This record gives sequence, C-alpha cells and structure tokens, in this order.
Amino acid sequence: MMCSAHAFIVLSYIGNVTCSAHEFRCKSGRCVPQSAICDTDNDCHDGSDETFELCASRPPNGCHADEFSCGVGGGCIPAKWKCDKHEDCEDGSDEAGCPKVTCPPSFFRCDNGRCIWPKWKCDGDNDCGDNSDESAALNCRKETLDLILYLI
Repeated sequence: MMCSAHAFIVLSYIGNVTCSAHEFRCKSGRCVPQSAICDTDNDCHDGSDETFELCASRPPNGCHADEFSCGVGGGCIPAKWKCDKHEDCEDGSDEAGCPKVTCPPSFFRCDNGRCIWPKWKCDGDNDCGDNSDESAALNCRKETLDLILYLI
C-alpha cells in the first residue's frame, strides 16, 4: 500500500511541473526541448510529442526555418547547433562542411577544430575532446612515459 500512495504523490508532483518557454509539456507532465517535437523520437515516453495533430503543421521537408535538417536518420535540430563542434545529428551532418577554426599563434589546433594551450598537448588528458592532443602521431606515448617514469 505504501508504494501505491508514493507513486500517486510522484505523479501528482509531475503533473504540476511548469515547462520553460523553450520546452514542450508532454501529456505526462514531463518537459522536453522544443526541438524534440516531431523528430520521430518518443521523447515524452507517452507519444505526445509525436502526435499527428501536432506534427501535421511541420513544413514539407520536416524542419522549420530556424532548424537544421539532419541527413541520415532525419530529424531537426536548432540551427544554432550547426557547426558548434558537437555532433547533434545521428550522422554528424551538422558538423560537415563547417569552416576551419584558426587558432591563435602558439596554440595547438585539435583535429576537431578546437584550440588548446600547447602545454596541454601530451599531458595524458583528453583536452581536445577527440583525443588528438594525445595522439601517437605526436609521439605522446614517449613523452607521457617519460613523465610517468620521472614521477616514480
């Protein structure tokens, strides 16, 4: 009996949640990002973000003017997520064809375009996010090994 009462309290609480202006309120009371509406994923877990009534107003290509249409797998993401150095589309199409970032002189340019301090290269930490600052091509293995041996 305690479980049932507890579940009722939780459901009542979820029902009273207020979503922000950038979120969609699911029938269950859950809040999901506006970009999750009609993206063919059941983000609400109750299907309320993918209903025909809601999605019938989508443009023919499936994305609104302020959204980017992903390639393989479809879906729409906010246009501002294109070329942000983070793959948001399943196929990475939001990062394809983006302009190369020019790093300031003396900085190390990662394979993904990020710029890091040169002293962060070969330090054993994935500072680039793609591990290109720890690549064997940079002879990091030897430098890291020397550092470990020095510390011992």
